Amino acid sequence: MSVQDLANESVDSRDKTKSILRKVLAISANLILFLLAIDLMGSSFKLLGGDAAENILLVTSNPFIGLFIGLLMTAIIQSSSTSTSLMVTAVASGSLSVTSAIPMVMGANIGTTLTSTIVALGYITQKKEFRKAISAGTLHDIFNILVTIILLPLEYYYGFLSNLSQELVQLLAFNHTTSPGDSFSFRLWEILPFSKLLPTGNISPIILIIVAFALLMIAVKYLSRSLSSILIGQSRDRMQTYLFGSSKRSFIWGTLITAGVQSSSVTTSLIVPFVATGKVSLRNAAPFVMGANIGTTITAFIAASFRSEAAIALALAHLLFNLIGVILFSLPYLREVPIYLASQFGVLTNRVRLFGFLYIILTFFLLPFSLIKLSEQDTHSHLLRYQTTQGNLLVESKEFRDPRMNYWVEYAPGVAPAEFESAEPKRIYPVFHDGNIVVMMNNRFLEVQPGECWEGADERGTFTMCMEQEVEDDQFEEHLTKSSHAQLYIKTYHTHPTADSSRVSQELFWVSLSQKLILRYERKNSQGNVLFTQSLESIEVGD
Repeated sequence: MSVQDLANESVDSRDKTKSILRKVLAISANLILFLLAIDLMGSSFKLLGGDAAENILLVTSNPFIGLFIGLLMTAIIQSSSTSTSLMVTAVASGSLSVTSAIPMVMGANIGTTLTSTIVALGYITQKKEFRKAISAGTLHDIFNILVTIILLPLEYYYGFLSNLSQELVQLLAFNHTTSPGDSFSFRLWEILPFSKLLPTGNISPIILIIVAFALLMIAVKYLSRSLSSILIGQSRDRMQTYLFGSSKRSFIWGTLITAGVQSSSVTTSLIVPFVATGKVSLRNAAPFVMGANIGTTITAFIAASFRSEAAIALALAHLLFNLIGVILFSLPYLREVPIYLASQFGVLTNRVRLFGFLYIILTFFLLPFSLIKLSEQDTHSHLLRYQTTQGNLLVESKEFRDPRMNYWVEYAPGVAPAEFESAEPKRIYPVFHDGNIVVMMNNRFLEVQPGECWEGADERGTFTMCMEQEVEDDQFEEHLTKSSHAQLYIKTYHTHPTADSSRVSQELFWVSLSQKLILRYERKNSQGNVLFTQSLESIEVGD
């Protein structure tokens, strides 16, 4: 070998080293940006006070609406990694419950399949390849839709995924802290609180969430691009034989590549040209799609790893959803179902080209809206009479068929029940019970043990809310059912004591979480003097 050849080889070696170093630095920078966005978004959600956080909880408590939100959001931004990370962060901040977030994750799993379907439609002018391309493109759709059809009813009626994931969290946790909103007892690593370095004091939480969401999308996009160049890059020609040589190898590589790229949309779209050109059969591509569904859950774990037990429970629920689907459709008779349906769909679309476009409109838009319409709830109401320091207060409780959801409509003093239909409500509050979260009168209560606390913020400032103690049943015996109990919650504001006797320093709530009732309420100033009281006097059943 000549000196020139050695010199060229040395230069090539240095260039390769620099290239690898650049890629590693790019991946590290994008990962840091991803974690920054997650941290900022979590802090922003915690700043949402009063109506905003409660409205998120109320809207998503309907599983069909939650499914649609997850589907539509993911279909629009074309990244289930981004949408599931957003859901994890909302759960960690207490703005979203695990049970409400699980249908959203299911919707995100369906929404992310739109990419491969659109890629397949790109073959519409190629008659020989179009049928196979559509079959490959919709295989991911059909698989996730079938799994959702099976698991959504189990989750809705029995809390299958939410209970199982939370049980797994309890088994994995080594110790417990006293703050359910911020605790995570098996942290994978400690991370600097990036968001605390930013000047967020006078900035709207909505603006911060938008900024964090934009950063999250940028981080996921460029992290996916950086990893794709390493994991796929110039080796695409060798993927055919090496990745799809056997079902087991196809599944493993689908999992690993998607976990690295952090985008099942990218990896499942890769199989479309292979199937379309006949280099890979639809049957051999199916395990790769299943593996991609497992690999895409890694992003949620990264987002949840330094958050809370609720956040890791959602990440586990995401994994369980996909894992159970893989197990079910790996069984001898069931494994052919998604393959057969995708194949027949390709035949039908090849005959009627317009059918592919109609499928997208129906699946990702018309069907979700129809499900929302069908899920509208019948209501009935009863009247709550409160005695306050300012006179009697009437609250109409409008209860839905879904026991988790209802509204309290507060009327001005002097309005009689017969005038409710024509009277203008003074306030309308969303009230519901979902998982371990109960929302009443714009206050969020967690079902926890005495002494456990969490942080929050409202129009009066930042506060700490603690479940103080269980209350003797005889204090509120006339308003409690036999299976219900009362709890005392104390909200303490983080303000310095002042001479202003009208400033609220503490709020005390005696509540029945199971009945969704505030039995007694007090406001105190910094000197401990009671400023306002409100006690439930009677409950009258309405029409």
